[in-house]
Amino acid sequence: MRLKFSTKLVLVNILVAAVVAALIGFIVIQGLMLILINNTVTNLTTVANESTVLIRQSIYSLATTDPAETVYIQNADFYATQIASVYSSNIVLFDNSMHAVGSNMNLEDFSMYTDYVSQVSESREQSYVYTQTDGVNSILFLSPVFITSKSQPVGVMLIIYPTSNMDLIIRYTTYLFIGGGFVSAAVVFATRKII
Repeated sequence: MRLKFSTKLVLVNILVAAVVAALIGFIVIQGLMLILINNTVTNLTTVANESTVLIRQSIYSLATTDPAETVYIQNADFYATQIASVYSSNIVLFDNSMHAVGSNMNLEDFSMYTDYVSQVSESREQSYVYTQTDGVNSILFLSPVFITSKSQPVGVMLIIYPTSNMDLIIRYTTYLFIGGGFVSAAVVFATRKII
């Protein structure tokens, strides 16, 4: 069966439009992911900074002669629970020996995070990783906990932020692009008789 020239032209146009739409869709989805991750990291930076202030104020308010690191370790579960309840995220607090000393989670083994914690403890800089934890995409945001600005950190705070809402936005945006592509192809194909 031979196709008419106009049908060939329409099919080539559909193919070109599909390739261009796929390229634009890819760029838009990647840009959307970048924006969503950057906004989330900005929010988590604020959470970590405010949480560090909360811990610092709590340690100062106790007016104890114990070293700050000891007070931090003794009250780590309380700090983690309070921070988690305020910011609706899972919090794990580590000491300088890379041991989890406080958490609002019921897990007992946090060894999977020690490499990240070690890097943050050594660099004394905030860091994040976009990863999959227990089958759920998450951003692991790590921040050293300083009691005074020039001191050695007393530990590292890990904020485990699930990205399920972000993943849903990306999935629906992808569906919209695919659906729009099919509708466009159907319109072009349906109007081939007019050409």
